[in-house]
Amino acid sequence: MPISSQVKPLGRRKIGLALSSGVARGWAHIGALRALQRFGIDFDILAGCSAGALVGGCFLARKLDELERWAIALNKRKLLGYLDLNLGRED
Repeated sequence: MPISSQVKPLGRRKIGLALSSGVARGWAHIGALRALQRFGIDFDILAGCSAGALVGGCFLARKLDELERWAIALNKRKLLGYLDLNLGRED
């Protein structure tokens, strides 16, 4: 299923986009996806790993703005809150 609602000519080759892992690269994918849209570059399939999968999923769900706001609001304290710091202790 194409990402956009544009009709594709028959026989056109399909275009896929792969998004990589890593938090910094993942957040950079937000801008890259927006740039592709601005330039009218469409793709038929989207795949991602780790942060790239998160960004790709939010893009397809049309929730990229919400993800970007959440990412911008992250700070060291919030990041530490997401970590599991048990370090092998059993409670």
